[in-house]
Amino acid sequence: MQSRLGVPGVYVATFHGLCFDLLSKKAEIPQFITEPARRALIKKIPKSTALKGTTVRELALLISRAKNMADDNQDIARIVTAYNAELAAQGLCDFDDLLVRMCDYLQKDTARRAELQKRFSHILIDEFQDTNALQYELLQLLHGT
Repeated sequence: MQSRLGVPGVYVATFHGLCFDLLSKKAEIPQFITEPARRALIKKIPKSTALKGTTVRELALLISRAKNMADDNQDIARIVTAYNAELAAQGLCDFDDLLVRMCDYLQKDTARRAELQKRFSHILIDEFQDTNALQYELLQLLHGT
């Protein structure tokens, strides 16, 4: 992307990379859960009758989707709550937590948010149509809208 832009000094990152860079400078980032550990954790979470036949892979996608978009499904909300509690108990986070934590951080720290809004006067999103609700919220916080 950097070479395609052809403009020196432009900051280029994925949403997750941006959040990691910004959070690691101002806050502690816990260790990331490995994929095998994530699958094992998800297997241990009790499932409601509605989700009994759901595979670990499908549940992982549902958890990620729930963290990134508003979801009113109570069965999934209970699984996400149990999953997040276990991550916290182990001092771990997953990649979706980078976006969640960055949005929380920017909502609470208005001075840092204003500083970043000045720093990122223009934001170009490749494949904007694939932006989810949490990524869009982050963009709004960084842009000041």
